[in-house]
Amino acid sequence: MHNHFLAEADKSNRKEASARLLSATKPFSRLQWREAIRTLEWWTNENGGSELSICIFAKLCEQESKGENELDETLAKKVAQSWARDFVAGVSTLSVAEFSRQLKICQEAIPSLRMDVSAIIHSANAKRQTQERSQGEKLAIPNISLLEEMESKIEKSQIQDDPSVCPDVRTINAAISASLSFDEPELAERVLTRMWNIYDCRQWQKIRPNHITYHNIMVSWVKTCRSTERAVRVERLLQQLKKRHSEHHYDKGLTPQRQHYILALSAYSRDGDLKRAQALFDYMLKSFTLTREISLKPTGKVCAVYLSALSRKPDVTAPVLAAAVVHNLFERFHDNMDPDWLPTPQMYTSYMKIWIDSGRPDGAQQAQKILDDMSTKPGNLSPNIMHYGAVISGWCKADEPDRAESIVRFLCEKTKVKPDIKCFLEVVKAWSSRNTSEANKRAEKLLVLMKEIEGTSGTERSTATLDIMRILSRSIKGGDAQRSEDIIHRMQSQYYLGHSSLKATTEHYNAALGAWSRSNEFESPDRAEALLLEMLERFDHGDNDLSPTEQSFTSVITCWGRSNREEAGLRAQAVFDGMQDRRDQQHLSSLCVTAASYSALIMAWARAGEPNRAEIVLQEMHNDYLNGNKAAEPNQIVFNATINAWGKSQRKGREKRVDQIIRLMQQLGDLTEVRPDIVTFSTAIASCMRSELSNAHELAESYLDEAKRLYAEGDSGCKPNSMCYGAVIQAIVRGGKSDAPLRAEKYLNEMISQSELDAKQVQMAFAATISSWAHASYQSENVLRAEALLDTMTAFGSKRGQQFLPGLRVYTEVLIAISKSEPRIRAKKATALSQSMQANSIFPDEICERIFNACFIRKRRR
Repeated sequence: MHNHFLAEADKSNRKEASARLLSATKPFSRLQWREAIRTLEWWTNENGGSELSICIFAKLCEQESKGENELDETLAKKVAQSWARDFVAGVSTLSVAEFSRQLKICQEAIPSLRMDVSAIIHSANAKRQTQERSQGEKLAIPNISLLEEMESKIEKSQIQDDPSVCPDVRTINAAISASLSFDEPELAERVLTRMWNIYDCRQWQKIRPNHITYHNIMVSWVKTCRSTERAVRVERLLQQLKKRHSEHHYDKGLTPQRQHYILALSAYSRDGDLKRAQALFDYMLKSFTLTREISLKPTGKVCAVYLSALSRKPDVTAPVLAAAVVHNLFERFHDNMDPDWLPTPQMYTSYMKIWIDSGRPDGAQQAQKILDDMSTKPGNLSPNIMHYGAVISGWCKADEPDRAESIVRFLCEKTKVKPDIKCFLEVVKAWSSRNTSEANKRAEKLLVLMKEIEGTSGTERSTATLDIMRILSRSIKGGDAQRSEDIIHRMQSQYYLGHSSLKATTEHYNAALGAWSRSNEFESPDRAEALLLEMLERFDHGDNDLSPTEQSFTSVITCWGRSNREEAGLRAQAVFDGMQDRRDQQHLSSLCVTAASYSALIMAWARAGEPNRAEIVLQEMHNDYLNGNKAAEPNQIVFNATINAWGKSQRKGREKRVDQIIRLMQQLGDLTEVRPDIVTFSTAIASCMRSELSNAHELAESYLDEAKRLYAEGDSGCKPNSMCYGAVIQAIVRGGKSDAPLRAEKYLNEMISQSELDAKQVQMAFAATISSWAHASYQSENVLRAEALLDTMTAFGSKRGQQFLPGLRVYTEVLIAISKSEPRIRAKKATALSQSMQANSIFPDEICERIFNACFIRKRRR
């Protein structure tokens, strides 16, 4: 208590000192300057003190320009770290933009401040983004990324030929590390290229990349969600680092580290590329044996990553490979007792999964043996819930739920490791799949045991059964929806036998209804509707714990919408109307219609091929919102669904309706969050692609141009994607105009210049453009342009990845162009194309074979 009063008194004194310093108009004396520095440092260490610290720091910057005192640059970092701490904790009211604006005056006093502090700001923003994303909140992300700013600085220093303007490698490494959460690996790699360009031309040592630079960029690629390029880019960076290391006389700063190889293995593992992972692991093993290079040492962590790759798609040979790796690891440890050779917990988890998923009949038995031997092997590791869970899953897959249940009960009774929800779920599902009275009883007993275990954990409310049902509700398997419903009925049986904690509630029913809404079975909507009626009947008979909510009805509406059945639209509308009637009759606030239920109904009518009905519901939704129901505010999703419904319909005037809805979105965008995005334009362009109008291609081009304009004006949601370009190209080709090949090729070049590409769309775009040339009127150059496009795609695929190399359809279109060329060159070109296909392992189908044969048939002379 005494210390608390002293702290409060000290804080009060600091506030008074701060006020006195901030109100000073004359230049600080030496004494005042030191007092200001002490006060600033005190506030930077105080939680919630960042706002006063930035004010004092700005005052110091102002005073520095007036007097003889010098400001220490490290104080700027302390202020930034103070703000970052408070910002992440939610204590500071200063946003990223406001904090950056407050620092503007300080930048003039300390020119290098921006680069040093930017990494701290963006790192804090990334952490806050992660927190708020998990809470479902919105986060304002800066307009310009840190890496873009860094690239601009490097470019400026190159133009001015001034090394003092150029950031050093430590600052750039910090910027790349801080930007990992923003998914910008291409931008980071571009910065790396600029660094090497400057170093190679001007020999500025301060900007030369090092192994940390490569490590951060490789991490960025491993973390990216764009899996089509991840492994290729990481491998290329590793090879580049090794090459630069040899070119710079094996400089230590460019020495590949073990972590670089681990990142490459991780990339292969995530992409499921077992062949490349195997090759890299073998290379490390052989090279370490020959050279004893420490970076190539296949330690326990390296083995764990390799086994993780094996566990992604194990076959019957995978357990043998894994067993050899583990055996060699243990032997090396026994030889020299080096702790680097000790296994990791993750390695054991992957080792068990390899046996379980390999398809071998003894898989579960071997996984059990690994679990039993863990504590006696090198490292003396104690199994955790991941290891027990893997073995439980193995026994369930082997259709031996009794063995799995014995492990669960062992954990409940005799160990500190307690089974989690997934362990219970696996066993309950295994017993339920047997569909016998004895199996059902065993499943019910497990539910009771789960409740008892949860009751001993000190939680106020029992949620374990609900958690199981929520896990099942996220599955798309019809069997899991059935199990979710079975759990409700088993809970009811146990409730009537006296287990009051197993009473079913609205949340349980909603979880089961959600499971049916994600199921792909034909009878899913009937089952969902029957379960809803059961819930309503029990509520009407006095069970107030089963009060229906909007989610209950929305799940059934969604279920009908996804069914693709002829009566889906009408049945979904009936459920929606029933919800509104019950709300009005029983005055249930829980049945307030929101955007979720309107969206589900619009989707149902759209999938049923009834765009006019979808548009009617959209109008009702908009009117409901205007009448005061703020929860019914229309969003982009419902507008896009309605546009998609019109675009896919065969009704006359559909193109006009699509355009009218887009214009309505633009009008609403001035007042609400509804405005066209790239999904809107993609859907509209796709409708033009299917249209029979003579000017459909012009309409498609206008939508693409509009999206490009909005993106250039700062609307990031309108960035054109592969689908947009692909649909425009196909619309142009379908239009069949004389300039179609040239226009298609123009958009194709724009498409492949993008950093994010969909391989399927690229294949279709090249095929369509080549087809356009094949059927064009420019007979003299058709084949040449088709072959040139084939060469372009081959070069592009070599650079961007195998999935972008020409496929059978592209070769077929080139062959069609050849078949229409002059007879004297036709056979020769067809032969050359056939050889190219064989070299690239492209095998012709029946149509392709017929075209090939036609190329070798000469016209008879009359």
